[in-house]
Amino acid sequence: DNFAFAAMAKKLGIKTPLSLLTHKLNDEVWKKNLIKLLEISSKQKTIIGVLGVAYKPNTTLIEDSQVFYITKGLLEKKREIILYEPMGQHDAEKILGESVSYSQTLSDIVKKSDIIFVSNPDKSFLALKDLLKETKTKKTIIDPWGMFTKADWNKNVTYVSLGRKK
Repeated sequence: DNFAFAAMAKKLGIKTPLSLLTHKLNDEVWKKNLIKLLEISSKQKTIIGVLGVAYKPNTTLIEDSQVFYITKGLLEKKREIILYEPMGQHDAEKILGESVSYSQTLSDIVKKSDIIFVSNPDKSFLALKDLLKETKTKKTIIDPWGMFTKADWNKNVTYVSLGRKK
């Protein structure tokens, strides 16, 4: 959005340095999230569940979403990925093809994943708390949006809040 806004403004002869800087900052954020995911997933053979590949909730747009680049980066490093996208799963399948597995439900991705990356603040992902309430399997939740707190999870769930201390 910021990059498109800056391009449109440039055509009109208007300078928008803030939107270009915001675009650059967003680019750095996904790279840091990728590094953290690679670090956590390098400790053992894990399956990474990615919740949402659209760039924000309630949209099907995945091109240029941060998590699209994160997913591609994980694939380049030979990580196994299961993807759940409430809105744009069909679009994700067209673009990512068979390079990732797909889950039709949040419950299914929770069962199959060792690490769960919450890629956007879709309110439907709040159901994770109930789905993992009684889990006896070790899971890691990576939450860059601050949707949860450490107190939301039992002893079998490791909670990683990126950018926030919760």
